Amino acid sequence: MDDQAYAEFIKFLDDMTVDEMSFVEADDKRAENKTKESMANMLKEALDEAKELSSYGESKIALENLLENLIEIGLFLSPEQIILADRAFGDSKNANDRISLKYYRDHLVR
Repeated sequence: MDDQAYAEFIKFLDDMTVDEMSFVEADDKRAENKTKESMANMLKEALDEAKELSSYGESKIALENLLENLIEIGLFLSPEQIILADRAFGDSKNANDRISLKYYRDHLVR
């Protein structure tokens, strides 16, 4: 686990404004009946959960859960941000981590 990359990834997400956020289109099932503001609130909740887990020394689990939540929310990230999340995992990626990162690269990169 690369703690510095993890902290940078969390900071990037934390610093995003609602106007900077881009989510999957409303015709996608993940985005049905969700406003940009409600999805931004879901992101804040996911970040708060990640920060809490990390405060207990569980940064890897926090990152795993956060990526799953970001996929569920449908938040688009840049290729550089995905690289940062990948770097945060370090050499400790398991199969699920690789699947989440691949899904992001294939479906939620802008």
